[in-house]
Amino acid sequence: MPSPTPVGVSAHYRRLIREGRTTGCVQVQTTASSEEEADRLTGVVLEGRLVACVQVLGPMASRYWWEGRLESATEWLLVAKTTDDRVDDVVTAITAAHSYDTPEVIVVEVVGGNDRYLEWVDHTVHGAPAPAATAHPGDEAILDR
Repeated sequence: MPSPTPVGVSAHYRRLIREGRTTGCVQVQTTASSEEEADRLTGVVLEGRLVACVQVLGPMASRYWWEGRLESATEWLLVAKTTDDRVDDVVTAITAAHSYDTPEVIVVEVVGGNDRYLEWVDHTVHGAPAPAATAHPGDEAILDR
């Protein structure tokens, strides 16, 4: 089977990156057919340090057109935070590990947010030493350096 072609980021977004007009942070979203698959996909991107975190939501009802028929399924939604320079690797990893022939993998630019959180995402993805604390990354105790 030929290797999947990653969607990655658009030429427009690549231009914005070159011009320094982005936060450098993106969300990557996908769905999974089961909680077990959601856990497996989460492990693939987290253990590969391709993303800083993943939220898993579900189960949820999905309705969609597939091969000319209206379908419905129970799915789990994964929302991962990463940096724009890791997007192609994240899309490739999810697509390769996914059970679906054509998985939903959508990249959404983060146009703003808590600067300290966005900095945490960048440091985490790029392997910088983590701040000493055990609370959630949004907790001030973690982000005070």
